[in-house]
Amino acid sequence: QFENIFGFNKLKSDENELIGQIYKFINQEKSLLRIGFEHVGFDFQAREILANAIGKNLLEAARKGRFKQSPLV
Repeated sequence: QFENIFGFNKLKSDENELIGQIYKFINQEKSLLRIGFEHVGFDFQAREILANAIGKNLLEAARKGRFKQSPLV
Protein backbone atom coordinates (compact mmCIF):
# COMPACT_ATOMS: atom_id res chain seq x y z
CA GLN A 1 0.00 0.00 0.00
CA PHE A 2 2.99 2.33 0.39
CA GLU A 3 4.59 1.25 -2.88
CA ASN A 4 3.49 4.33 -4.80
CA ILE A 5 4.59 6.73 -2.08
CA PHE A 6 8.10 5.34 -1.69
CA GLY A 7 8.65 4.11 -5.27
CA PHE A 8 8.88 0.40 -4.44
CA ASN A 9 6.96 -0.73 -7.49
CA LYS A 10 9.17 0.86 -10.14
CA LEU A 11 10.87 -1.58 -12.48
CA LYS A 12 13.98 0.57 -12.74
CA SER A 13 15.02 2.01 -9.37
CA ASP A 14 16.14 5.61 -9.53
CA GLU A 15 19.38 6.15 -7.61
CA ASN A 16 17.92 9.25 -5.97
CA GLU A 17 15.10 7.29 -4.36
CA LEU A 18 15.54 5.51 -1.06
CA ILE A 19 14.74 2.03 -2.34
CA GLY A 20 17.14 2.55 -5.24
CA GLN A 21 19.90 3.45 -2.81
CA ILE A 22 19.15 0.43 -0.63
CA TYR A 23 19.36 -2.03 -3.55
CA LYS A 24 22.45 -0.29 -4.91
CA PHE A 25 24.07 -0.80 -1.50
CA ILE A 26 23.00 -4.45 -1.36
CA ASN A 27 24.40 -5.12 -4.84
CA GLN A 28 27.77 -3.61 -3.86
CA GLU A 29 28.02 -6.01 -0.90
CA LYS A 30 29.20 -3.34 1.52
CA SER A 31 29.13 -4.14 5.22
CA LEU A 32 26.87 -1.47 6.77
CA LEU A 33 24.07 0.81 5.62
CA ARG A 34 22.73 3.45 7.98
CA ILE A 35 19.46 5.16 7.15
CA GLY A 36 18.88 8.28 9.23
CA PHE A 37 15.34 9.43 9.90
CA GLU A 38 16.39 12.70 11.53
CA HIS A 39 14.79 14.74 8.74
CA VAL A 40 11.56 12.72 8.74
CA GLY A 41 8.86 14.35 10.82
CA PHE A 42 7.02 12.82 13.73
CA ASP A 43 3.65 13.79 12.24
CA PHE A 44 1.28 10.92 11.49
CA GLN A 45 3.90 8.37 12.63
CA ALA A 46 5.88 8.98 9.44
CA ARG A 47 9.06 7.41 10.81
CA GLU A 48 7.30 4.20 11.77
CA ILE A 49 5.50 4.00 8.45
CA LEU A 50 8.72 4.53 6.52
CA ALA A 51 10.64 1.91 8.56
CA ASN A 52 7.78 -0.58 8.13
CA ALA A 53 7.58 0.05 4.38
CA ILE A 54 11.33 -0.55 3.98
CA GLY A 55 11.14 -3.72 6.08
CA LYS A 56 8.14 -5.01 4.15
CA ASN A 57 9.90 -4.45 0.85
CA LEU A 58 13.04 -6.29 2.00
CA LEU A 59 10.98 -9.14 3.46
CA GLU A 60 9.12 -9.61 0.17
CA ALA A 61 12.44 -9.65 -1.70
CA ALA A 62 13.80 -12.24 0.75
CA ARG A 63 10.72 -14.43 0.30
CA LYS A 64 11.34 -14.37 -3.45
CA GLY A 65 14.86 -15.68 -2.82
CA ARG A 66 16.77 -12.51 -3.63
CA PHE A 67 19.18 -12.92 -0.70
CA LYS A 68 19.91 -16.68 -0.88
CA GLN A 69 23.42 -16.18 -2.26
CA SER A 70 24.22 -13.17 -0.08
CA PRO A 71 22.10 -13.02 3.09
CA LEU A 72 21.62 -9.79 5.01
CA VAL A 73 20.49 -8.86 8.48
